[in-house]
Amino acid sequence: MNSDNQGSRRPGWPVRYGVAALTAIVSYLVLKIPGFAGTFGSVTFLAFLFAAWYGGGGAGLFCVALLEAIILAEILCTRGRPTFENDRDLAAVFLVGAIISGLVEALHRARRRAEAAGREGAALAADEARRKDEFLAMLGHELRNPLAAITNAAQILEMPEAAEDHPWAREMLRRQVGQLIRLVDDLLDVSRIGRGKIRLDRARLDLGAVVHAAVDAARTTIEAQRHDLRLVIPADPIEVDADPTRLEQVIVNLLNNAAKYTEPGGRIEVEARREGDEAVVCVKDTGIGLAPEILPRIFDLFTQADGSLDRSQGGLGIGLSMVQRLVEMHGGRVEAQSDGQGRGSLFIVRLPMTPGPGAG
Repeated sequence: MNSDNQGSRRPGWPVRYGVAALTAIVSYLVLKIPGFAGTFGSVTFLAFLFAAWYGGGGAGLFCVALLEAIILAEILCTRGRPTFENDRDLAAVFLVGAIISGLVEALHRARRRAEAAGREGAALAADEARRKDEFLAMLGHELRNPLAAITNAAQILEMPEAAEDHPWAREMLRRQVGQLIRLVDDLLDVSRIGRGKIRLDRARLDLGAVVHAAVDAARTTIEAQRHDLRLVIPADPIEVDADPTRLEQVIVNLLNNAAKYTEPGGRIEVEARREGDEAVVCVKDTGIGLAPEILPRIFDLFTQADGSLDRSQGGLGIGLSMVQRLVEMHGGRVEAQSDGQGRGSLFIVRLPMTPGPGAG
């Protein structure tokens, strides 16, 4: 953007260039006053500095050019040198004027960039605070539900006749306590990863075997929603150097996410393959998809694709952030793709493959 149009507190270009022209004319008239002829350098320096400070580099250069034009016109008309000793003095002064204008404009630009960065930082901080508030509200909701169920089950079990007549209450207790444990584990994992407290127990393993284990772990959730699960894994092993528990956690999170955000009876496809020197896992679903504006920040800690759906299905919306951090700890990367809302999602995990025994 042109510097003449920047800066909310800088006057419009007619005012700035008008002031620059007036500054050039006033400085010329000052030099015509008896006793000021020998102050050519000081007067022009101050004139250029003021014009550039008030109007920016363009206005400063305009002041330099106009004053030079006035003086050269006088020289041509009078064949004299009323305000300077020689041509080199004139050239040096106007060179200094151009340098002053450039420096002042650079300062203006730096100030505007700092102001813009400050505004952007404030906006980002406000957005992060908003997402944290949403996260805390979600956390309170997710904790309240199982605690209410546990309280009801405990009250029923306190009844003398409850031990034999209400076995479902004990099952409810086990289920809700398990949900609380999962919530707390997720929160602790995110905290540990953020503080660098997670240690990977790496081993040489077959990615296909990890995918099979993850599918088995998530199968109950997938079958409860009557989803059609399709699994594509090559017969030959795809060897990676990874922590099997954490890598399985990554894939389980993606599978649970796909199951949660896909309408009952949808389709989930899981594929493991090689791409060059990378091992790739793809989890694709026919679910609600992702809006374009959410894609760039889908892996942010406090970002959720659909808060109402999260509340109805359970979970804190921190799984994708944990997926990204765990994948990056393995030296890999994860990306999300979607053609828009209602058109499903695709998550792709890429990990470096382990070189074969004969690799040098």
